[in-house]
Amino acid sequence: TEIGRIELKYDKRRFRDIYSYYIVDTGTGEIGLIKYSYPDAYTEKAEWYRDPEGKELDYYYITEYDENGRLIRDEWYDADDVLYEYGVAVYDENGNVVRKNWYECDINGEEYTLFSYTVKEYDTDGRLVKEEEYYSDGELRGYYISEYDTDGRMIKYSSYDKNGVLKWYDAYKNDEDIKGLGIEHYDK
Repeated sequence: TEIGRIELKYDKRRFRDIYSYYIVDTGTGEIGLIKYSYPDAYTEKAEWYRDPEGKELDYYYITEYDENGRLIRDEWYDADDVLYEYGVAVYDENGNVVRKNWYECDINGEEYTLFSYTVKEYDTDGRLVKEEEYYSDGELRGYYISEYDTDGRMIKYSSYDKNGVLKWYDAYKNDEDIKGLGIEHYDK
């Protein structure tokens, strides 16, 4: 069952060519808005709103990149500008993110501790094929599988629980007519 749709458009270099888009939950009819901004050459900010006018901020995240375009850190903030979690990337010798550590703020907002981490696997062409999420104690939370067509374009991204049961998936439709990427989200 399709539960929502997001359409993104990219320029020739595969960068986002638009700075905001609507999310529609086809099950409930709820509409939200995501606004992207780029405060500098190495930072992306995404603001998630509960309404299509962009007046009721739910949360936002800031992603920092190095001069080579590699992810350094993700920071997640609530609507009151309080940092509640952040992620730090670890790279292999090929420049692939092989692990991402996630830190969460304690109830007093004073200390951040590791609460989960993600381990990533790549195929011989350097494409991400599997992401496993773990609790800080090493217990598997779940995992994601990426599938590609013969041209190397992602066609499906699936989420599984720790027992291997499909939770949801996104189907990617590369459409040359609209020069963009359509994403359809489905529950299992």
